[in-house]
Amino acid sequence: MNMRKKVTIVAGTFLIILFLCSIYIMLYAKFGIGFPCIFHEVTGQYCAGCGMTRAIMALKELDFYQAFRYNIFIFIAFPFLVIYCLLESYYWILNRKNRFENVFHTVAVVILVGVLAYGVLRNVPAFSWLAPTDII
Repeated sequence: MNMRKKVTIVAGTFLIILFLCSIYIMLYAKFGIGFPCIFHEVTGQYCAGCGMTRAIMALKELDFYQAFRYNIFIFIAFPFLVIYCLLESYYWILNRKNRFENVFHTVAVVILVGVLAYGVLRNVPAFSWLAPTDII
C-alpha cells in the first residue's frame, strides 16, 4: 500500500470519528440523547467513564473545573491516547519500525491499570470526591 493511500485512510478515519463525535455532542446538547452507562444502571456504582459525556459538554462551554469534577481521568488518559494514535499512524504511514513500541506498551498498561484503579476508587467512600459531581 502506498503512502498516499495510507494518509487517506488515516485522515478519513479521523474525519469519521470527528463527525460521529460531533453528531453525538449535538444530539446530547439539543435533545439530551446520550449513552446510558450500563455498568451504573446495573450496579449503581460508577465506572471509570461515568461523567465523561457531561465532562465533554462542560469543556464545550469552557468550564474546565466542572469538567474536571465530572471525570478527572479524562484529563490524564486522553492526551496519552491522542499521542499514541498519532505516533502509531505516523509509523504505519512511513512503514517504519516503531522504536518506542515497548514504551507505548508500558504506557498502555499503566493507563489500563489507572483506569481500573480509578473505576474502583471512585466508589470507595474515602475517595467520594472522584465521583461525578455537579458544581452549583
